[in-house]
Amino acid sequence: MLEENIKYNRLRIHSLRICAFLIDLAVVWLITFAFVLLPTIFLPIAYLDNVDFETIIFICLLITIFPILYFCILEWKFNATFGKHILGFQVKSIKGKKIKLTQAVVRSVTFFLFSFIYLITQISFLLKKDGRGIHEVLSKTETVIK
Repeated sequence: MLEENIKYNRLRIHSLRICAFLIDLAVVWLITFAFVLLPTIFLPIAYLDNVDFETIIFICLLITIFPILYFCILEWKFNATFGKHILGFQVKSIKGKKIKLTQAVVRSVTFFLFSFIYLITQISFLLKKDGRGIHEVLSKTETVIK
């Protein structure tokens, strides 16, 4: 009975953490849309035809870096992102103290790096006709049913 409760609680907490992340993702995309993408809608068409490569790179960097900064700064300064706060979570060091900036940076960068790798792996399953992921193609392996 105790083991079942532990499994249930882990699943419940994991589900709530996913919900918090989805809330944060919505906030990040709303802010990104409002400050980065929305202004380009109001630019004259003639200007958009003459956008230089540096501007495109700058916009791509903003879209890429902003989510990392959002998580890093909010977790460092307030111990929670908007989504975590709404669902009652907070981020602490394993010693129970407020996290340091370096911990927030490592946490945010590694989360997004591994999330990106995971996303590529999941997309690769859909792109291959035989259903193998990129990790299986690179390692020359496959997963089969017993």
